[in-house]
Amino acid sequence: MNENPFEVPDGLEYEFAGGASADVVAAAERKIGMKFPAAFRRFLERHGSGFVEHQEFIGLGGPAHRDVVELTRTLRRELGEEVFQRDLIPVLADGYGNYECLRESAGQNEWPVVFWRHEAGAHQELEVLAQDYEAWFGQTIVEILDQVD
Repeated sequence: MNENPFEVPDGLEYEFAGGASADVVAAAERKIGMKFPAAFRRFLERHGSGFVEHQEFIGLGGPAHRDVVELTRTLRRELGEEVFQRDLIPVLADGYGNYECLRESAGQNEWPVVFWRHEAGAHQELEVLAQDYEAWFGQTIVEILDQVD
């Protein structure tokens, strides 16, 4: 396993808020009512939240629009849990109201990342983007590299 699967290649503009302590991560889990999958916890403990080029990675620390607790609570409250299901945690916004989300997979150490469309409403079919957060982060960095080349 790569020692730092969340490393950003040289040449890309990026900034991260700084890692969150295990206590801060645990408090966030309690507030959301879900225990985060292992790879997302590692990202939070290493980077917190941040951006790479134009993509903003939702997590802990940094501005409010990148705060996973506040954003999850807001989406659940404003859209209702029938539309923004309780098993979703947003990890990236596309700027058009859609989110790439971790989807809870009961009993599993890792969860898939799925695409949630705001206009699709309740009971939508969620497209799986990656089998876990680490793979998704790597794919996203490759997509960013393709766009800046």
